Amino acid sequence: MNKEQEFDSMSKLLAFVDMAEGVCSKNLVKEVRNYIRTSFELDLYRLSFRHYKDVGMGYVAGNSFSESYNALTYKAGQGAIKSNNKLDKAAKKLLTLSSKRFSILRSQVDNFVIRRIER
Repeated sequence: MNKEQEFDSMSKLLAFVDMAEGVCSKNLVKEVRNYIRTSFELDLYRLSFRHYKDVGMGYVAGNSFSESYNALTYKAGQGAIKSNNKLDKAAKKLLTLSSKRFSILRSQVDNFVIRRIER
């Protein structure tokens, strides 16, 4: 979708709302029109792919913290979370895995700092 198509779609949406004035109450149409103008149009850049399609993301799966955490939950061997685990069991496993993950990260940071100091 380009800028002209987006403008055309918005114009058609507003025209549709105007046509509904004969079918719906005037207050409802007024509120919908007000919502479109004051909220929907302002947030359109978040909804339309056109506004963020050219933003470079790169390959983030390998270094994304959340992706590595997700991978940990499935590759943790004996403590892995399975889809058929009960909620309390899955929560305990997540907490255990979180503690392990953060302690590993903490020790890596500590080792890095110690090596930097020793130089």
